[in-house]
Amino acid sequence: MTKYATDNKMAWDHVYEGVDAYAEAYGVTGIPAAFLIDADTGKILAMEDDLRGENLLKKVETAVKKKAAKKD
Repeated sequence: MTKYATDNKMAWDHVYEGVDAYAEAYGVTGIPAAFLIDADTGKILAMEDDLRGENLLKKVETAVKKKAAKKD
């Protein structure tokens, strides 16, 4: 983790190396880029505009409900 991330208590993973390869692979058109990733599978559940404004809450709620249903 970078000093900036540590100093600002940004505990999530930060990816910077190989930016061009990641950008191409995941369709990133700007930085920062937002992704909702399933912690168990690593699958991208949503990205970019799907995670802005009201869409963010909807996507997170949907993901949590699906995960809870799988555990039942």
